[in-house]
Amino acid sequence: MDGTTYDRVGEIMNGKPMVSVIIPVYRVADYLDACVASVVEQTYRELEIILVDDGSDDACPALCDAWAAKDARIRVIHQTNQGLSAARNAGLSVSHGQYVAFVDSDDIIEPTMIDVLMDDMRRHRADVAVCGLRVVSDDGTTTLDAPRYETCRYTGLQALLDLLYIGRRIPDAAWGRLYRRDVLDRGTTLRFPEGLTSEDYYVNAIAYYRAHVVSMNERPLYRYRRRERSICSSFVGTIENKITIAELTGERLAAEGYKDATALAVYRTMRCYDVLFTYLMGGAYPREVRRYSQAIRAYSRAAYADGQVSLSRKAKIWMIGHMPYCFRWCVRAWRCVGRLMNMREVSDGR
Repeated sequence: MDGTTYDRVGEIMNGKPMVSVIIPVYRVADYLDACVASVVEQTYRELEIILVDDGSDDACPALCDAWAAKDARIRVIHQTNQGLSAARNAGLSVSHGQYVAFVDSDDIIEPTMIDVLMDDMRRHRADVAVCGLRVVSDDGTTTLDAPRYETCRYTGLQALLDLLYIGRRIPDAAWGRLYRRDVLDRGTTLRFPEGLTSEDYYVNAIAYYRAHVVSMNERPLYRYRRRERSICSSFVGTIENKITIAELTGERLAAEGYKDATALAVYRTMRCYDVLFTYLMGGAYPREVRRYSQAIRAYSRAAYADGQVSLSRKAKIWMIGHMPYCFRWCVRAWRCVGRLMNMREVSDGR
């Protein structure tokens, strides 16, 4: 067992700040050991690891308890099933670290992730430090995608605008990053909205608004496992949460003093665009396509008038709102051309 001890204010006895790593656990028995091992083996040793068993009905509760018996830095919360947000919030409520990280229980982090992000926190005096990611196959052996990011230091407002305008210069998820505790607990306590998906957008938007500096490190230190039956793989009945989250985000930002109503309107438009795009490309959802194409037409005036929205994005918004099935045909044709080009490059030996 790790013999590390902590003082009462969340510091390791040797003076290094403690990082609370919160891992919600639900029906991931095949992946949990690899996930927890990747956290336990971090080169940054000053960790409080909180496993939140969210009423899992497989071997996960026993696996969590076994890990707690192996390493004194690990504590386990067993609760009835309440969902991902509630599990994260339960971990936050008992955590003591000056910094907080979230890891999904079917993913893996590189051994240096916490060390690298802590160093970024110190060097940039950041309130949020983010790293790149690698998307891997279900068995973890194949890299499916490695999104590219640029190492950069942003102000909190720049990071917030990147989120609201879907700039994608910073990953959207709550995992793969460190939050300074003060960002989550300053003023009104910031927690994940329970009973909803897409909750990460909400927390990150408020955290960015509260932050002075957000650092982005391009190194892909978080391995996101793409599973067929994960919470993110099914959209029916949950995709519309994006619009609810956008509304909640706008309300909370306004309550905290954010005054850019145009940016919030563009954000709501783009979340509605996401919902319509998913239904449109997902198959036979004519009622939903009709409903959200109408919503896009109603929401989109702010986007058309905003100089920060590119002409190409404005054209996509107009087309999906007014001619959704023509838009779908264009997307499918473009994807087909892309596949053909890739096949040609392979055959040419490029």
